[in-house]
Formats: sequence, structure tokens, C-alpha cells
Amino acid sequence: MAAAWLVWLRQRGLGAMWLLLFAVLPNPIWFVLVISSDLLFAVEFGAFFLAYFASRRTRATTLTWTVALIAMVLTRPNSFSVLLFIAADTAWSFYRTRRIEWQRMVVSMVLVLLGGLFLYPYFVLEMSKAAHSLEYFGHTPNEYLRGLSIPGLPQWIGTPLSWMALFCAKLLYFTGLRPSYGQTAEILVLARGAPGLVLLPGLVMLLFAAPGRQRVLVILYYLPFLLGPSQDRYYLAIYPLFFLYGARFWNGAWVIVVKWARNSFRASAHHERT
Repeated sequence: MAAAWLVWLRQRGLGAMWLLLFAVLPNPIWFVLVISSDLLFAVEFGAFFLAYFASRRTRATTLTWTVALIAMVLTRPNSFSVLLFIAADTAWSFYRTRRIEWQRMVVSMVLVLLGGLFLYPYFVLEMSKAAHSLEYFGHTPNEYLRGLSIPGLPQWIGTPLSWMALFCAKLLYFTGLRPSYGQTAEILVLARGAPGLVLLPGLVMLLFAAPGRQRVLVILYYLPFLLGPSQDRYYLAIYPLFFLYGARFWNGAWVIVVKWARNSFRASAHHERT
């Protein structure tokens, strides 16, 4: 999986230092040491994404993403987001071309129906547990939704701010920028959270700069975690996309800083001469 994503990232212009950083991120290595369904789902999602968004559609790529999609449904409940994406992408293809791809439409609709029936009970249970048990920076989602007490602000202002704070907190937790759930050494917490400095701006930039279909996929993928439990282990399948746009963000920021420094130096040198 890592090798396939490294090739994909290299094809999109990332240099050797970024590829090395991608290869040594601590969270993916942790899931190699502690095997779980998250790792299996990540492999299946990688096969799906690389085949579905391949530059040239063939029978082999269609078979690959179909098999990977079925395997995802049998592995993790968040696969339903991918099913919804397939249905939405099929509908958009029909709207754009006015040509119905019957095989793709039938497969997607059957998978969405069966996946929904299979995963709905689990979804309801997780939504109920997430609202009361999991805390974000010391507060449960219900406390955020009721409105945190913010000194000096009326409730009609404080409550919407609490909702925004919940959204931001879930975003930070999802990208790994969170405190430890246990008594973990601070240096390990920092090492685990450091990739979030690339992944968080990458997620934000992706929503504005990525191709439209990939944006829809990411939004649908993240939506269950926005509604339910949002933890960094859930980004394992899709973090290469965040990493790509995070690297582009920091590359762009570096170019801006270098240009600013050069202009400042030239202005200072010109001022000294005059």
C-alpha cells in the first residue's frame, strides 16, 4: 500500500524529502505493528481509489475497484460513504453525458441498498455512543451542542460559537492534533500529532483545490466522523490525499516566505544605498 501511494505522490510532483516523510509517518507504522480492520480497509480503499481514478478506464480497473468496494463493505462501516460517492458519481455522469451506464448504475444501486441495510444498525449505535461518551478537549458533543459557557457572551452568540468549536475540535482530532487519551509521554504525543501539521492544511486545501469528484469523495468520507466519533485512526485510508495537498500548501508557503525575504532584503539594501 505504501509503495503504491508513494508512486502516486511522486507522479504528482512531490520531491524526495516529502516522500521520505510520508514513508516514516508514525501512525501508519503503528497500524502495521497493531493489525486491525483499519489497516485492511486502508489497503482496500487504496486499491479502489487508484483504480477508480485511473487515467484510463479498462476492464481490469473496473474489476479492481468493484472487488475493492465489496471488500470495504465487508470490512468497515464507513465504506457506506464510498457507496454513496459511487451513486453520486454515477448520477453526475448520467447528467453530464446523458448516457446511462447501466452496468455501473445497477451495481452501485444494489451496493448502496445492501450496504445501507447492513450498516444502518451499527450507524445508529455509534451515533448514540459518540454523543455521550467521547470527549473533545474535555467536553462531550452534547455539551458543545447545548452551548458551552463562555464568560462575557450572551447565549445567542455563545451557542453558535460552541457549534463551531465542536466542528474545529473534531477536525483537529481527525487529523491527529489532539491530547492523549491516557498517560502517554509528551514526546510521544507530539510525535503522533506532528503529521497533523501537514494533514490539517492538506484537508482544507483539498476541499478548495482538488478535482471536484475527489472533493465529493472526501466530504462524504468525513461526514460520518463529523456526525459521530472523530479519531485520527479513521484517516488511515485517505491520508495520502491530505498529505499531497498539505505538501503543496507548505511548498507554496515556503515560496511566499522566500519571496518576501528577498523583497525585504532588496528594499533594505536600497534604503541603505540611498
